[in-house]
Amino acid sequence: MNHVTDEMQGRVVGPPPGTPYHRLALTALHRWWRPPLGTAVVVVGYILVGSVLTQAARSDFGDVLWFREPLVDLALQLLALAALIPLVFFAARVIQRRPIGTLSSVLGRLRWRWLLACLGVAIVVPTVLGGVLWLLPEGRASELLGHEFAGWHRLLLASVVLLLIVPIQAAAEEFAFRGWFVQSFGAYLRSPWPGIAAASVIFAIAHGFGTGWGFVNLLLWGVVLGWLTIRTGGLEAAIVFHVATNTPFFLARAATGLADTQSVTDVATISAAYSDWQILVAQQLSLALYAIGVVLVSRRMKPARVSGSHGEDKVHDRT
Repeated sequence: MNHVTDEMQGRVVGPPPGTPYHRLALTALHRWWRPPLGTAVVVVGYILVGSVLTQAARSDFGDVLWFREPLVDLALQLLALAALIPLVFFAARVIQRRPIGTLSSVLGRLRWRWLLACLGVAIVVPTVLGGVLWLLPEGRASELLGHEFAGWHRLLLASVVLLLIVPIQAAAEEFAFRGWFVQSFGAYLRSPWPGIAAASVIFAIAHGFGTGWGFVNLLLWGVVLGWLTIRTGGLEAAIVFHVATNTPFFLARAATGLADTQSVTDVATISAAYSDWQILVAQQLSLALYAIGVVLVSRRMKPARVSGSHGEDKVHDRT
């Protein structure tokens, strides 16, 4: 009780002990209007940030020609997505008046040892995806990844930029979709599944897929990662899978797709290739193997699945 009173004096209130991940927004200060207002702030803020960065990517800025480089275009688009992190943190802290760490896990922070354990499992992701891409017809593989080697100087520069930005971009999407949206539904509903389903649909549509294999692919992606988030009590497993999927893809595109004037993130090209049923099989096979591996490791490491006292954290958080 004293702990809650102290937090209320600081105008930030955490969830009570025993709260599962999707219900962490349901604090003593919860009001019905806080989640929708926070969602509006996140969406509008993302649109504004994205518009500014997109305009920068499409502008010449006089003689500053590097703004027309595909790598810069890609970096600005990824940074626009990365802006979701401060936006959802702001919504949680200022609008919902809860600790921003409750977006990360039931322990109020990212559990780094657990994240590293998930990273060890995630080696299966690029292995499976690479194997399936190798089996694709040459035309479809080149359409997805590019046609010719861009050169070592471009690849090395792109690798540095992508390795710095892609993990943040991938984490940002998880904080928004498996974090903010799922917890917003959880503020009203006991079951996590309505929030997981809604967030998965929005996730697929936000990536430009309204129908077809691409929609099914990302819908299943969202459902499984949402389930893993609830099952393990935090976003670590979802973030790792997203990073393990996006990073090799963008690096492969950088190795080949930056060789010409076409942007590495050309939506029409990537969407057309990404919608193949073979890509669906590759993604879902890697996701299934990853989910099984995470569950098996979680049985040994036992990451906390509900919020609790500091004493309980020491028992449950072996990560």
